[in-house]
Amino acid sequence: MPTPKQVKKAIEVMSRQSVNVGYFFSKLDDPSWIDPLRKQGLLSSPPNLVPDKNGNLRGTHVWPQVDYLKRMAKKDDRVVQEQVLEIMLEVGDANNYFIHRHFAEAALAMPPDLAAKWAVHETQWLHANNPTYSILEDDLGRLVSYLAKNGQVDIALGLAAELLAVFPDPEAEKKRGSENKYSSLEPRIRCEKYRYEQILKNNIPDLAKAAPMQTLELLSELLRKAIVYRLKDPDESQPYDYSTLSRPAIEDHDQNYDFYFQHHLINAVRGIAVDICRKDANKVPEIVKKLENIRWNIFTRIALYILQVVDPVPKALIEERLVNEDMFDDTSLHHEYFHLLKKRFPELSQNGQDQILTWIDAATRKKEYLAKNETDLTEEQKQRRLRYWQYRKLIAIKEHLPADWKERFKKLKQEFHEPEIPADFDSWHGSVKVGSESPKTTDDLAAMSIDELVQYLKEWKSKGEWMGPTPDGLGSALNELVTNAPERFLEYIDLFMDRTIDPTYVKYVIRAFHRVREDKRKLPFEKVFKLCKWVVENPSEMPDRKIPEDLRDGFDMDMDWSNAKHEIARLFEDKVFQDEAGLPFEMKEKAWAIIEPLTEDPDPTLDDEAKYGGGNMDPLTLSINHTRGKALHAVMNYAMWLCRRIKEREDRKATLDDMPEVQTVLEKHLNTDNSVYGMCQTDRAVYGQWLPQIVYVDADWAKDNLGSIFPADPKLKPLRDAAWNTYLLYSRRLGHNVTSLIMDIYREEILTLKGKAIGEDTHKSPETRLAEHVVVLYLSGECGLEHDSLIDLLFRIAPEEICAHTLDFIGRDTNRPEPPERIVLKKMKELWEWRVKQGGGIASMPRKELSTFGWWFAGGHFEDEWAFKWLEEVLKCTGISRSNLFVFERMSEVFADHPAESLRCLSLFMEKNDDPWFFGHKEKGVWSILEQGVQHKDPNIHDQAEDIIQRLGAKGYLEYRELLKRGSQCHLGY
Repeated sequence: MPTPKQVKKAIEVMSRQSVNVGYFFSKLDDPSWIDPLRKQGLLSSPPNLVPDKNGNLRGTHVWPQVDYLKRMAKKDDRVVQEQVLEIMLEVGDANNYFIHRHFAEAALAMPPDLAAKWAVHETQWLHANNPTYSILEDDLGRLVSYLAKNGQVDIALGLAAELLAVFPDPEAEKKRGSENKYSSLEPRIRCEKYRYEQILKNNIPDLAKAAPMQTLELLSELLRKAIVYRLKDPDESQPYDYSTLSRPAIEDHDQNYDFYFQHHLINAVRGIAVDICRKDANKVPEIVKKLENIRWNIFTRIALYILQVVDPVPKALIEERLVNEDMFDDTSLHHEYFHLLKKRFPELSQNGQDQILTWIDAATRKKEYLAKNETDLTEEQKQRRLRYWQYRKLIAIKEHLPADWKERFKKLKQEFHEPEIPADFDSWHGSVKVGSESPKTTDDLAAMSIDELVQYLKEWKSKGEWMGPTPDGLGSALNELVTNAPERFLEYIDLFMDRTIDPTYVKYVIRAFHRVREDKRKLPFEKVFKLCKWVVENPSEMPDRKIPEDLRDGFDMDMDWSNAKHEIARLFEDKVFQDEAGLPFEMKEKAWAIIEPLTEDPDPTLDDEAKYGGGNMDPLTLSINHTRGKALHAVMNYAMWLCRRIKEREDRKATLDDMPEVQTVLEKHLNTDNSVYGMCQTDRAVYGQWLPQIVYVDADWAKDNLGSIFPADPKLKPLRDAAWNTYLLYSRRLGHNVTSLIMDIYREEILTLKGKAIGEDTHKSPETRLAEHVVVLYLSGECGLEHDSLIDLLFRIAPEEICAHTLDFIGRDTNRPEPPERIVLKKMKELWEWRVKQGGGIASMPRKELSTFGWWFAGGHFEDEWAFKWLEEVLKCTGISRSNLFVFERMSEVFADHPAESLRCLSLFMEKNDDPWFFGHKEKGVWSILEQGVQHKDPNIHDQAEDIIQRLGAKGYLEYRELLKRGSQCHLGY
């Protein structure tokens, strides 16, 4: 027991600085201090975390006392553990999940009855909707196991119920009222799906072992809620829960899609139910009944699975379910029914077996379905469908068929061979079914002649059924077919040039050509162009066309021919003019005849730009997502293709005189009198991206039209910004020919930076890209440091954030292993010294600019003397927070040659930086510098390093004391 004097002294020392509090409690290992410290209020009031504007909890999570309490809880002393528990319960409502994690660890060290008291508290704390943030789940899961193993079952169940609780989608009412019938609800859980899974795998088995039936009921209720909360209208849906979409098999199977947390609940319910039944066969009827009473298909499927995998089971239970016509025909139960039938058919009574064969022979409900839903099929086709259905049903019991049925099955197998998908599944997919359904598979379509295929495309109509086949689904299958064998379809391309064919299908045929080129395969362009030209020459509009109410325009089918034209623009923009495509020069007129009409496509309109542009999409992104924009990009690819071909054929450089058609389009879309195109930012962005290529093709034309590309009229500023900002952000190369042409525009744009407010994130904005362009122009020798040069203007006009970004950019860009050219390094040094002088000296230079020098130093490309000189000057004025790690890594590499400079810089850095992330770990740079320092032969260097270590200790970084021992051993000659 400490004396009052000792307690007073400890409190006095801890009051000097916060680091002493941490040190004291990290070393204290005497439980007798609990009571006096508690009386002094030192074991109460842990820090609370405070929600920020986004609802995330912020603040310090550190409370040194909690480690001491946790250590005391691990003492094998019940009296001490009771003291600790009292404190935990007193402060346990703290809004600090880190402290709750430590208290959970403390509870795990206590006797079960004491741990149970903490578990009750945490159950209530969770119920009050306190977040766990992936910090608490593991320890609370372990607490569930600990309590379950040690007789505290009810409390363990309560904690597990809160820990694994399922909640409704917070936007459920909004989604139910949404006109979008495809939006789905998303039930929520407290923690990440992975941690939820780990609790179910690692901790719930302990609970199930102690209380199997209660645990099954708990998990079944959680799964029931997950189903109900996922459905927009559960009362209307019951018992159909659509579980087969993501969980087509109750057993583990490649077809299962385990993205949702419900998947792991299904596994847990299945595992516990099977385990109970295998341990006690008398429980099978009770478990099956309990599951089926939860009137959702997933529970009926689990019950059928149990009857399949558990032995023995009462035959009456099997007969009752297999000889049930509703289950026999229910596709949502198909997989489990199939396997139960396959295994248990011989165990059925003769009447039961005969009844199932009668249902297969009659196929009553299948006939009703075909009569109602497949009215476009001929009678022969319907009979074939029936025979195929019977064949799949018989596969489950093929080993146990009577002689006449075996012969019948043999004939069916000869007719159908192996089923398209395994017979135990009603549908099949690789991992998860996505996209629209097709009424025919790709293989079905491949079996047709081209005439039959085209006729089918013309005649088939979607019924608009939920999850049923759509034109988009059929188009996708067609796309696959054409992609695999384009030559076959191109022979009959004229058959697709028919406006009675749904434009959705023609779109997918053209998309297949794009895929062929993506695979680096050649295309017979003559026939491809024929289809494309036919499409672009026809009107997009289909005024009499109507999309059925249950289908979505642009998703399930296309409203008109505009999407097909968009695909053509995409093909020509991206694939046609690649050299490896092999487009003959002689086909340039045919290629242009397709591109040119698309450059006048109405998509996008000015209204589209207003709706989708602005903060949603920049003009260039708009251009690559709309038909006319893509066509204009295709124009430039066409022009560059012509340049290459003319160079090959005539060994000369082409100009716009060689391609007047390109010049005409370029001038038309610059004409602001043309309100359709000339006023569109989408079109103007194309000029910005392709400016270097335009200058390459015809510099004189570019010069003459520069004022149109970048208009000076304030009313046309949106157009200028669209072209200029796109040039800055997305143009791939500067080039002297371009930059010399637009020097005046650079100057004009720099002047616009004056007084401009810049946000916190200055990277990748037009303003910062402008600064980067200017500094690159300087380094490449296109402008100097003289008064009123671009560099001088930039640093005099631009806000501090932009100037700092300029220096930061050049430092980061050269912070790589390959050294820049000597001339570049010389210009960088001159720039830094010029900027310091221009800024009024190092003491007057803006701090944000100074701090960027860390990147210049870290690259290691300058002479050490010059680099250290300026680093030290910078650190006298400010920190180098963004680059500090790399700075001191570099410093540790050159420490042997510059020990004094390195320690001076580190000392200066410490005065302005208390970042625990930087000093709180054995970072390579600082640790290495100090390690070399304390072992240095020069006593002054040793002493300087030791002084820094002592100062770090005073800041709370006590781990560096280890270096003092090494230094002492070194200097003692060890």
